Amino acid sequence: MAENTDNLFSMSLEELLNIEVETQKVPESFQKVPVSSTLYTHEQIANSHIVDIYDLAEFVPNFSFRPSFGKLLERGVTRGVANITGNNVTGIFIDGLSFSNVVSSISLQDFKYVEVIRGPQATLYGRDTFAGAVNLVSKDPLVNISKELSVTVSDQGFSALTASYGKQYSDSFGIQINLKHKQNAGDYNNETGDGGGNLNQREHQYGHLALSYSMGDFKWRTNAYIFADKDSSFPTVMQSAVQNNCYLETRRQYYCGILNQPKSQGQNNTWLNGQGGLWKDAHLLTSIMNLQLSQQHDVSFNFGLLDNKMSYFVDGDYSDYSFSWIDVENAMQTKEADFKLHSVWNKSLETIIGYTHYEQDTKSKIQSFLDFSGTVSPASDSSSISNVNYSALYVRASYKLSQAQDIILDLRLSQDEIGFVATENSGIKDFNDNKSKITYRHELHTNNFWYISLGEGNKPGGFNVNLYDKEFTDSLDAELVRSYQSFDQEKLWQLESGYKGLSADKSISTKLSAFYTHWQDLQTSQSITFKLANDSVKTESVIANNGKSKNYGIETELIWMPSELTKVWLSYGWVKTSLSEASTAAQFELLGDGDVSGNVVPNVPEHTLAVGINNQFQYNKWSVSPFASFHYESQRFVAEHNLAIVDDISKLRIGINAQRSHWEFSMFAELAQNNGYIESAARLGDPLTFFRLRSFGLTLADKNRFYTRLSYTF
Repeated sequence: MAENTDNLFSMSLEELLNIEVETQKVPESFQKVPVSSTLYTHEQIANSHIVDIYDLAEFVPNFSFRPSFGKLLERGVTRGVANITGNNVTGIFIDGLSFSNVVSSISLQDFKYVEVIRGPQATLYGRDTFAGAVNLVSKDPLVNISKELSVTVSDQGFSALTASYGKQYSDSFGIQINLKHKQNAGDYNNETGDGGGNLNQREHQYGHLALSYSMGDFKWRTNAYIFADKDSSFPTVMQSAVQNNCYLETRRQYYCGILNQPKSQGQNNTWLNGQGGLWKDAHLLTSIMNLQLSQQHDVSFNFGLLDNKMSYFVDGDYSDYSFSWIDVENAMQTKEADFKLHSVWNKSLETIIGYTHYEQDTKSKIQSFLDFSGTVSPASDSSSISNVNYSALYVRASYKLSQAQDIILDLRLSQDEIGFVATENSGIKDFNDNKSKITYRHELHTNNFWYISLGEGNKPGGFNVNLYDKEFTDSLDAELVRSYQSFDQEKLWQLESGYKGLSADKSISTKLSAFYTHWQDLQTSQSITFKLANDSVKTESVIANNGKSKNYGIETELIWMPSELTKVWLSYGWVKTSLSEASTAAQFELLGDGDVSGNVVPNVPEHTLAVGINNQFQYNKWSVSPFASFHYESQRFVAEHNLAIVDDISKLRIGINAQRSHWEFSMFAELAQNNGYIESAARLGDPLTFFRLRSFGLTLADKNRFYTRLSYTF
């Protein structure tokens, strides 16, 4: 293990809560940050066997992150604000830089800490923080190093091998290298498909190099990451439109009620030689430089580069024909730089002035194929280039009104330029925004305060590239298509009030927060039908601004440490969403058979709960740490119509860690109430009938597993 500078059982609760973080881009105690957030340190992550973002989400109130079609459509849901469609709304940051596209490939155990921040964070973190942000902060090899070999195996054909080596060559230079290889033999047999084999086979390779240099008032740290993912056919089952059980007289038939896990799974991948699945290769470089100019002023410069290539092939088994598509071959390059001047003018006034620039270029190629009785024929072939240029100036001022009161004002002025090139068409659109947040904090007494804040957020708009390059003879059809060629940004504002406190005997930590969100101009999926110049009728799926929602809820996190060796904790989140003024083409067709417009935002669990206990005791010369936790997410609707439902999820995580000298041995299990439950569902359409018969892509969870881990620390 790494040096135990943040070990739960070597620190008091007060020390644990006062770990220094930079949630608001200034160093401060986590306990004093006036925002609803959850922090997990490196040691807490290791002790709880949290590996990735999916594991972490199960511990955090009002935060959900579920796989959808493997790693293709996964998106975070925070406080009821979800991606109905379009860009991510919960941004993933590495050392303050936005790199959401690689989060599923990153091992969280290599970071100093991970913080989930709830509520819009546009003023400090920028784009893609509409609902919240997850910030991963890397370890400094001058402070934390590890020299370790470990192997993990499970009863379901899962194995992982990790190696780490760190060295501090002097007081000014340190290095850390982490390597990982893990694979999953597959949870489901390909029982009904033609290709045989297993579904959900995964192979992951990961490399991380960290360098740290310090000289006087100058500090520099850089991290290089390499990821390689190779997944077989996804554990996704197409529930045929034949199984629809309501609104059968309409052309858009649906399934009503709780979606059930099928008894058998299969993919028709014979002609693909079993090559369905996902391939991803990514290279990420981040660098952080800090310079103390004087006792009052310091500057920092962060920059990052990401080269991400991905391709995936999905086979659809929900038609009389074996429709298959390879979608997409993506090549994405992202660059980001952030400059910040931090000043402490006196005991009352502290400011930040910063500038951020972000660029992303994506090349996409989509090919579709139809398989008619074993004869594969191309159905469509398209390619496009999209780009994002984002620049922002941000300012933060914190002013102490008195010894117990302060007020914080955040402001960001930004320009988001989004463009595309496809075939012979191109487009570009600017979104200029001013976002602000104001926070009032009042300290009741030592380690206890309450706060109230009002902040704004926005989600960028964009283009429906599939509506370009069309020819019409009817002016009404032409006008219809033009009106949907682009869509505007979503906007929200959120009012939040909360309390953070530590009991007089410093054994109980309490965090409470309540919020109200006004969310408008939602980006939803629509279907439009029109006639082309050749008299053919075309139906296209598009993104359009449609509807609003009012969300409100609470979250609480409690920690009780009756002794230095026992920790009992609870996190609970409740959110109520109220979707209104939203409609789709399918909804209009269904209204005649009943009001199914729905009033709940899809993919949002109303309740999230996690409760657990960690303990430590000595047995002979072994330090033994048993742990157990229960995790729950309530039901979620699949789409705006609130017809199909993904059932609730209950899971038990239980295990024991034993450490002696250089050795550590662990046994733990992940046990779901419904083994192989449905993680998520995506509404799909049968391409042979122009999206008129509805199907569902059901993403199945990993099967229950029992793990054994052995590690040796040098």
